Amino acid sequence: MRGEQFATFAQIEDRHWWFLARKEIIRQLVFALVPRSRQQTIVDMGCGAGGTIAAFASDYTCVGIDPSLDAITFARGLHPNVQFLHGSSEQLQNIRTPVSCCLLLDVLEHIEDDVGFLQRIVLSLPPGGCLLITVPAEMALWSKHDQEVGHFRRYSAETLMQTWKDLPVQVKLLAPLNTRLYTLIRLLRALTRPLQRTWGGAGMDFFLPPKVVNTVLRRIFAAESRPLVAALSDPRRSPRAHGVSLLAILGRRSLSH
Repeated sequence: MRGEQFATFAQIEDRHWWFLARKEIIRQLVFALVPRSRQQTIVDMGCGAGGTIAAFASDYTCVGIDPSLDAITFARGLHPNVQFLHGSSEQLQNIRTPVSCCLLLDVLEHIEDDVGFLQRIVLSLPPGGCLLITVPAEMALWSKHDQEVGHFRRYSAETLMQTWKDLPVQVKLLAPLNTRLYTLIRLLRALTRPLQRTWGGAGMDFFLPPKVVNTVLRRIFAAESRPLVAALSDPRRSPRAHGVSLLAILGRRSLSH
């Protein structure tokens, strides 16, 4: 991603409905997975401007990692209570405490060798650690936004499962995400695709709608947190609808299993 795109994120991610709702969903899932304690370390791999990992800083020891120096520069200026490291998966070796949960939020689609990248992360986690992944779903939603932000692909449940097929992990949850706005977003993508344009600036679909609309969209999306948390204890309750994204939660098994 380009510097102006990270600048856009830094300007809007504490106000835009998508960032706020996704952050709330991720928070509730992490709270269900990891006891709140400064003894627990949460890592956001591909942290961007740092807004998501900063939301955990009062409850956990937090580390953000990103290969973009632009992103890390923005993040350090905005969130001094979080440790930010410039680099990629190799930086996991430089974290002194065991990682309880690694967030991989809308990152895999940017990696050409997603299988190798995921393998390096999983094998860096201690047994019992977890990995929370989100990725964009369905190639039918592919648009200029995907091209401009450097996506190699969008995923189906099947293609996402292939990325961890041979890894020592247990699938705790695999579910669609952003299901309630799927039809609206698919329609908007269908309208913009022939025009090869995006809805927002810096080549992306992100823009701040009017305040009332922004609030309504945030509430609609964030309301998905409750059924997703419930599905952690009973995967049969996982939503079966189409989603704009996919969510996966993996538990690291020991190699002896």
